[in-house]
Amino acid sequence: MPWRWCLWLSFAAAMRIVQEDAFPSNCTAGTLHLAGRYKVASLVLNFHPEVASVVTIHESCRIVAAQAVVLSDAALLFKQDVFFQGSIHFVGSDRAAPRCVEVEGNASIDEATLTFEACGNVAVEDGGGIYVEKDLAISNSEITFQHCRAEVGGGAFVGGALTSRASKISVFSCHAAGGGGGLFVSKDMSLDASSRIFFESCSAAEGEGGGLNILNGNLSIGAGSNMSFKNCSAVAGGGIFMASPQCHLEQGGSINMSDCRATHSKGGGAVLHDLTQAETAEFNCHRCEASYGGGGFSASGKVLLWGSSNFEDCDASDGRGGAFTGTFVDVMGKVNTRNTSAMDGGAICTMKTFKINGGEVRIRQSRATHGGAVMALSLKLMKGLLETQDTKAKDGGGSIHVRVQVLQVSGRLVISNTTATSGGAIQSPWLVQKGGSISVSNSAAKQMRMNHLVQAHAGAFALAGGIAQAEPGEAWCCGSSQSP
Repeated sequence: MPWRWCLWLSFAAAMRIVQEDAFPSNCTAGTLHLAGRYKVASLVLNFHPEVASVVTIHESCRIVAAQAVVLSDAALLFKQDVFFQGSIHFVGSDRAAPRCVEVEGNASIDEATLTFEACGNVAVEDGGGIYVEKDLAISNSEITFQHCRAEVGGGAFVGGALTSRASKISVFSCHAAGGGGGLFVSKDMSLDASSRIFFESCSAAEGEGGGLNILNGNLSIGAGSNMSFKNCSAVAGGGIFMASPQCHLEQGGSINMSDCRATHSKGGGAVLHDLTQAETAEFNCHRCEASYGGGGFSASGKVLLWGSSNFEDCDASDGRGGAFTGTFVDVMGKVNTRNTSAMDGGAICTMKTFKINGGEVRIRQSRATHGGAVMALSLKLMKGLLETQDTKAKDGGGSIHVRVQVLQVSGRLVISNTTATSGGAIQSPWLVQKGGSISVSNSAAKQMRMNHLVQAHAGAFALAGGIAQAEPGEAWCCGSSQSP
């Protein structure tokens, strides 16, 4: 390259660095046009060196930007509503970066590309990238948060509801000690019109929701929309933590989680209250783990599964439900688990009723202390299929451990290659079969040596009360006992 060109390029680069305008402190006629580089400068007060001023815009403002870059040594404060359009890249300072943007009203982002990079620090109370006191609405836009930090809501804090329509939100390596490593939303959150939101390597080291924390609202994932979490962690709810009532996966909506962890509590992938999944919706968890319960997710209320759910290599070694837990679980769709483990219910654990009502549940290679595949207060197979294969329990119920009753009205119960100390296939006070079929093969209970005597513990069924069977029910089993 000729030396003149090198000189010109060096001069142009220097000019780009030098030409940093002060960010405007007013929004004339309600609109602010940005182009080029701006700096929100820090002004340290003489008597309070720890306090830096902010640039404050007092009126409602519409910001229209063309490839603008905003360098933040202090926070940019909007006292009322703000509307973003165009392309803006907010960048925090290298050391002790402030929150980049603070909005005391509503924020709208439409047909925009916004990036928040290295905003905030651990001393920022909430919203390292952006703090919105009321609602945040995103449409036809692409928003990125990367390496942002705060006490709560590492990337963003939303005091109201968050809606995303036909937009993409990406959150990378954001952290919050107190909760919501990526995003913290106080009220409802909804994704519509094929929106996408992706969290990667986000964490809440001392709180809940490594990627997302929703405090008092519902989560709705609409048609064609997707929420994904990769390598996120928190004390509870490695990916999502919801204290609110309802997580609703609508037709065509999906949640995907991989390598997420709950380090000291439940919900390796998610902590939910109620989960409702529509027919064509998906919930997928891979390599997620919880120290207490719900390797994939833990739900404290009702779980209604109409769509497809898949769990692989998930673990809740010191708790319940290697794949998931719920209080009431109804399966009308398809659930598949493989290589899961827990203390109670190697794949699925329900505090009350586990019901299969036309759905198909297939469990492979699961293990637990009680209930190698399933543990429940009661199990109801109304119609459909429950199939377990290669499962084992250290104590009771190599496949199924139920505390009250197994009830089969119709459908098929198929158990193969299962072992336990007691009840190689099923341990339950009662098994009531009113119809359908039960097939058990290669089921074994270990023999216990007591006072030089060998005592077998039910190769197939360990039932305290017995079996009540009515036509046209069919049961076929082949069990055995084996010495330890």
